[in-house]
Amino acid sequence: MKSKALILIAVLLAILMLIGVYFNHAMRLKSPVVENTIATDTQEISVKYCSPSVRGRVVFGDEHSLQPFGSYWRLGANEMTTITFSDDVMIGDHAVPKGTYGLYAIPYEDAFEIRLNKEHDRWGYSEPDYTQDILREKVETYRRDQVVEQLHMDFEEHSSNSIVLMMEWEYYRWYVPIERLN
Repeated sequence: MKSKALILIAVLLAILMLIGVYFNHAMRLKSPVVENTIATDTQEISVKYCSPSVRGRVVFGDEHSLQPFGSYWRLGANEMTTITFSDDVMIGDHAVPKGTYGLYAIPYEDAFEIRLNKEHDRWGYSEPDYTQDILREKVETYRRDQVVEQLHMDFEEHSSNSIVLMMEWEYYRWYVPIERLN
């Protein structure tokens, strides 16, 4: 009798594990992990994010949208978006020491406030500790005519000392200029 109970418990645990694996896999398929890196003669920068899709939703807008203007946005799904700098850089008027940072934004209709935070290993929607922000920089947004279905981030090299992180999703595109120090 005792061995039947143990077998039943083992079967139930195996079923629960399979359900967990299935849901984890399904979430990752909806928002796949993307990592883009740019390496120049003088530096390497990488961004890692989970790329959600529009899927017919209104992404940016009022309080009924997926991402309301003026509210915290983790710049992706699932895990916190991170950016890693191999060397010290400048973003706007802000010196940023080399290292890995959490990257998030506060979107507005005509600009996104890009923020870097010392915390970079969080999962889920929870807001960061804002006192750990090392950078808050507003960047202009550009309205697109066609929907960009999946969140996309990539780098464009302007010179050996100048790189731009281009981000786009739904009807919006925005650029974060990055300059190497020294």
